[in-house]
Amino acid sequence: MADIPYELDLPSTGHKRPRSESPCINALTTSRATQHARKVHQEQFDDHEVNLTPEAYDPDAKAWRAFKAKSPAPEHRHMSEEPNVESESYCKQIWRLIMGDGPARQALRRRNEQSSCSTAELRMQLDILQRKNTRLCKRTKRLEYDLADEKHLHDQTRRAQDSILAMERKKSEQTVRDVAADCEAKIKRTSLSTTDRICKAEQRTAQVEGRYQDLLHTLKNLQSKMSSQEKLLKENESLKRELAAAREEKRAAEERARLYKQKIETLEKTTRSLQARALQSIESEKWAPLSVSDIQHELKALLSEVKQWAQAHSELSFHELLQQEHWNSFQDALLKLNAVSKPERLWDALNKNRLVQKSSKACSLLIASVASFFVLQQVIADPFFAFVAEVHQPGILWDDDGQSLRGLTDRIKSYDESGAEAWRCQSLRLIHPTTAQNSSKIAAKTLSNTLLTEILRLDLHQIKDTGIQDELVEILEQAACLSWRLWTRKTRITVHDGDAMAALARPHRTQVYNATSNLLEAHPLHNRDLDDDPKALDGREIFLLCNPLVTISGDGDGGNYQKHTILRKAVCWMG
Repeated sequence: MADIPYELDLPSTGHKRPRSESPCINALTTSRATQHARKVHQEQFDDHEVNLTPEAYDPDAKAWRAFKAKSPAPEHRHMSEEPNVESESYCKQIWRLIMGDGPARQALRRRNEQSSCSTAELRMQLDILQRKNTRLCKRTKRLEYDLADEKHLHDQTRRAQDSILAMERKKSEQTVRDVAADCEAKIKRTSLSTTDRICKAEQRTAQVEGRYQDLLHTLKNLQSKMSSQEKLLKENESLKRELAAAREEKRAAEERARLYKQKIETLEKTTRSLQARALQSIESEKWAPLSVSDIQHELKALLSEVKQWAQAHSELSFHELLQQEHWNSFQDALLKLNAVSKPERLWDALNKNRLVQKSSKACSLLIASVASFFVLQQVIADPFFAFVAEVHQPGILWDDDGQSLRGLTDRIKSYDESGAEAWRCQSLRLIHPTTAQNSSKIAAKTLSNTLLTEILRLDLHQIKDTGIQDELVEILEQAACLSWRLWTRKTRITVHDGDAMAALARPHRTQVYNATSNLLEAHPLHNRDLDDDPKALDGREIFLLCNPLVTISGDGDGGNYQKHTILRKAVCWMG
């Protein structure tokens, strides 16, 4: 667009000059800097051409140009065809001759000249605007070309940047893949160590939680203590006021106390002597003898537990009981405990009694008899039953010590019965309660094994009823508690079997039942026979002692051991 030539009228010279681009501008087409310089140069040149156009003319010149514009000649003519501007005066004279020189004509001419001047000015302004429009169009086209060049360069730059970004993206993706692979490898390597750390952290967390609970509990205790201390402080204020009043009373009381001091000292001496004599004869309230009714009640409850245990775990029927193997076991146990004198008579009585042949009543009767004798003889009648440990154990009473204590007590009793019983109860009192409790539990476990395996000859591994030993241990622990309470007093407990009862009841016979006897009691199986006549079974032979006779002798001062009080009568079965 910049290479399009055009002509410029120069009124001052009277010739036209063709316009073309400068050669230096045509050479600047390879870069953006060159194009910018070319654009600036072209704009400056266009502004210069516009400024060469005259802005004002004289009236004659305007009329001439108006006359020139009315001619039908072409817009651009050769310089030889244009009139000479310098002969303008001559033309004016010709014009006057043609148009006339009257006043009206002159006025009309003046108006025409004024109109022509206005028209010429408008045409000149229109020409200026057209040239400016042409210049702006050219400049617009140049800007479009420049914009196209800029767009082309921008596209090239963008494609180059896109290629660079694509390469960088590929490199970044490769780097990400490499880093991901490294991370996976590191994660695999550290997974085991992380698991261990988590376990340790959980353990530490558990420890911290436990510590937190302890601290929380401590905090609560401290808060409660603080609240109590605040209360004490408030009370202290009131006590201070009371103290002031008490001091006044104290002064008065001191005066009165001084008067009674001598009398009190005399009375204290008398009291000390009396207390010393009283303490020598009075037993400590802690070790006062138990009441007979309380002991009877506890013995009754204990034997009732034994009976219920026997009924719950009697599995042998009557025919199974009379088999040689089972009968021999019960016969040996009853003879060993001295609960029966003639086993063959008991055999005949069981075969003749239809009531005990129902279900397992006979088995329950024999087991209850064996267990009652065993518990009363081994626990209630033995003050040193808790000494059962075979080897030395801390906090447990040793069996050898128990044997020594039994022998020593019997030796002292041979010449000083009261002293032996006092030494026995004092020795048991001095044993630490924890040691006594632990030893009693071990003794209950040991004695339960002895009763089940050695006395009743049961195989604990073949017994399906697992509660048989656990319940027996509980019964023995109950008996141990009662025995310990009895033997830490100066009173003495005695369990009488069949032979001992015979010696105690002389000259009366104990092999036969007598309703008036204060030593015997019929078994509940005979209640049907005794309801109508309490003496219906008098004179009947006693085939089985279901539990032995239990008596207590002595008092809180350690005397009267020849006097026996019955705690539990002997229960007998007469077939």
